Amino acid sequence: MSRLWMITFQIHDWSTSSCTCATYSKLYICKHIVGLAVKLKVFEFLPEAKNVPLGAKRKRGRPALTKKALLIQ
Repeated sequence: MSRLWMITFQIHDWSTSSCTCATYSKLYICKHIVGLAVKLKVFEFLPEAKNVPLGAKRKRGRPALTKKALLIQ
């Protein structure tokens, strides 16, 4: 498996750029093109998108058992 990708970046219209990675072959857009567009300041994310949390890591150890759904007290 190759870890070297060739990106053809179009500065005037970055959405028509191409990449040799597998994701681009399927979706015609990939993180390499978007990342390069952001780095060259051709594209900018909205501030709301930067504030979204990505998720938390799982705690160490065995997961806790599930709670009883229909427990009457």
